[in-house]
Amino acid sequence: AKPRAPVSANPSAVKLASFLADSCNRALTRFAAASWRVALDRIEETTFLPSDAYARTTRFESASGSMTVHITLDRPLISALIEAVMGGNGSEAPFEMGERPLSAIETGALGLACDTLTDQMAQALSIHFGQPFSHFREDAPATSSPFAQELASFRFLVNVFGHSGEIRICM
Repeated sequence: AKPRAPVSANPSAVKLASFLADSCNRALTRFAAASWRVALDRIEETTFLPSDAYARTTRFESASGSMTVHITLDRPLISALIEAVMGGNGSEAPFEMGERPLSAIETGALGLACDTLTDQMAQALSIHFGQPFSHFREDAPATSSPFAQELASFRFLVNVFGHSGEIRICM
């Protein structure tokens, strides 16, 4: 039997990661006009997600099938997003959120940011796979399938105004 290659060695996954990094950068720039820099950190086959992050589950559909995507934004990125949305320019020290729960305004802003991100991701997936993808927010857990253990996790590092954070996209 041929050993299974890790997803990070798959040229298609690396190409998709590039499309996803571009879509993250476009989404963040559209959401809050600033000089965002998004770079791929790694591709792995785990679902380890930050516990203190904002998370969104989205279902992407195409003629070939569907996939569930979990998007998480870590606390430092949340802080950077809020700073950019509120008109900051990086001249002040980074806003420290601590471990407090997110406010309704912050949660609303993050929801809008994820909406913009999923719109851009649908375009990236459509380009990568050569067929249109639609998407919708999934509030209930996905039903199990034989491919439920086939995972790819893309970790992107984001920087704006000297603030650094992380977007993790698990498919």
